[in-house]
Amino acid sequence: MKSNRRIILINKKFQIKFFIWFFIGMSILNLILYVSNLYLFDSFKLMGSNVGLENNHPYFLFVKEQKELMNNVFLSAYIIETVVLMIFSYIFSHRIAGPIHRMKMWLERISKGEDAGDLSFRKDDFFSELPELANKAVTRLKQSDQQ
Repeated sequence: MKSNRRIILINKKFQIKFFIWFFIGMSILNLILYVSNLYLFDSFKLMGSNVGLENNHPYFLFVKEQKELMNNVFLSAYIIETVVLMIFSYIFSHRIAGPIHRMKMWLERISKGEDAGDLSFRKDDFFSELPELANKAVTRLKQSDQQ
């Protein structure tokens, strides 16, 4: 009897590494943007100093407030991006790990001499060309054994 329970992580090692690499990539890109933003506001402060504005000039208060606002925007965006990225990486990792897991189970049944039937993947899985090739190979091997 086939179980209807949903497996959260099909291949934990692969999927966790997949999540981590996505997260690291996103974090590096966000860090670059954040540092660029800090540089921009520091250059605004330097421009104000270079034109002779006093430290208590409203321009510097404006730059400080805008910098704080942008810091909050970056933090909010980073949190939202992290959630969205985790959802997308979960979906994509399932579309990669699922077919590999299914093929592994199928090959294990064949190696035990069981009738594994035809291999098939879900509609949106990656590696959609593999089931047809694998099924042809097994059919060919069965034909060779019968001769």
